Amino acid sequence: MPGPRDVTIISRKLRWITRLFFTFSRSFEKEGPPPVKLFLIALAGLFLFVPSLRGEETARAELAEPLRARDAAQDPEPGRIDFENYQRNIDDIFHLALMAGADGDYSVNSVIVELNRKIAGNPRDPDALMSLGHVYRILGQLTEANRFYQKALELDPDNFHSNLFSALVQAEDDAFEGALRNLEAAIRLQPAELYPWMTQGKIMMLLKRDEEAAQSFRRALEIQPENRQALFALSLIEQRLKRPGEARKLLEKLHAAQPGDLFVRYHLGALELADRRPAQALVYWEPVFNEGVRDPNFLFNLSAAYKEGGQPAKAEAILNHLKFMMPRGLDIELLMADVYGQLGRLKDAESGYRAILAEEPGNLAAAVGLADLLRRSGARPEESERLVRQAAETARRHQGLSPSLGETSDRSPS
Repeated sequence: MPGPRDVTIISRKLRWITRLFFTFSRSFEKEGPPPVKLFLIALAGLFLFVPSLRGEETARAELAEPLRARDAAQDPEPGRIDFENYQRNIDDIFHLALMAGADGDYSVNSVIVELNRKIAGNPRDPDALMSLGHVYRILGQLTEANRFYQKALELDPDNFHSNLFSALVQAEDDAFEGALRNLEAAIRLQPAELYPWMTQGKIMMLLKRDEEAAQSFRRALEIQPENRQALFALSLIEQRLKRPGEARKLLEKLHAAQPGDLFVRYHLGALELADRRPAQALVYWEPVFNEGVRDPNFLFNLSAAYKEGGQPAKAEAILNHLKFMMPRGLDIELLMADVYGQLGRLKDAESGYRAILAEEPGNLAAAVGLADLLRRSGARPEESERLVRQAAETARRHQGLSPSLGETSDRSPS
């Protein structure tokens, strides 16, 4: 199989052929195929395509020389492989076969037939097995792709690319344990390569193996300290592991490098609100709202920040908008009742709490809210006491099942 630089060269040449093909095709539709244009296409094909696939050292040198100066700044550090670029270039080559349709001399079917012919002639050809795996991967036939990657690995178990491609298709096919085994092999072979660590971290996150995921992303950050994807993923893991201080450091680093990143702003605001600092949460969130973000969970949390920050009128306006989007959201109704109480609209607040309790009699937050409202208003003290006893009993009965029910900042639309 060609090395990464050879594949890059071939891919660039193929892109040029594709551009020429479509440029001349549009001209042919109007004018027909003049002999001169056909000659130019043939010449371009010979110059751009044939030498790249000959496999001759002189041809490789001729093609590589003009690119070396330009590629020097993009080359990975010594001892590292730019796997993502390698995969992209491999995929470019096989996508051209897909563009040719199902049949024809250069179609995907002809590629499969030719590769099978090569494998029949030499079943121990790992390059042909890998190439056939690539074809099936691009066609979306993941199990079949992995079958050929695994056959290639039987012949060459220490091949970095075979292990990593096999891991990728297994992960996409939800075969996570097999993917992790191949990733471990890839990491053993190329511990300084970023991509396997990142992929391993993502799989561990999906499996909720958070400590192991955090370790993978930390190793990725040792290789590339400013990698935004690794920093952000690690911040999410730190939040899940109840380490908000570590999460905040990572998010603040991301925010300092790119203040306009709305996702980072959202998560920083969420940490501030969870820390009972609604004013600081609004510093992060109001620009997100002004950018036009209207995600229901974000709007709910923004209204909670306004309520906690003593701006109930703004909270009410957002909640009224949310009620049209999610008319039966009990959490929205509960927060709205809290806001009505803050606005002094006690009858509306009482009506809201009672409506929630009528639909969900065991709702602890609504019971506590109504009891507090009745106690503050001085009316019906016996009912207030009954509601408090009921709330306490409900809390004992459901202890540990709904820890966030009484905490406004932790609620989100149901």
